[in-house]
Amino acid sequence: MRILPKDPNTREISDAVNQAAKGNLNNTGTVTLTANVTSTTVIDTNVHNESKIFLTPQTSNAASESWYIQDADITNGQFIITHANAASTDRTFQYSYLG
Repeated sequence: MRILPKDPNTREISDAVNQAAKGNLNNTGTVTLTANVTSTTVIDTNVHNESKIFLTPQTSNAASESWYIQDADITNGQFIITHANAASTDRTFQYSYLG
């Protein structure tokens, strides 16, 4: 979904609403957990301290991973995933957020 200008016209508003209705939102991304450390920082300029983050594993190593995100680890423009210190380089997740 694109960001509307300050004074959008009817067509721009209609296009934005139709894209949102089709699920084309700008609140998703992909992250692979960093190997051999216990946290991974995700930079996303649309995230803010009230956002709620949701992760969906994309690999078997991601599916078996233990992880959490504390509210304090969600700030304007980024969030931190705390996870196991593992050598796996394929712990990939899709993320989305609300708020």
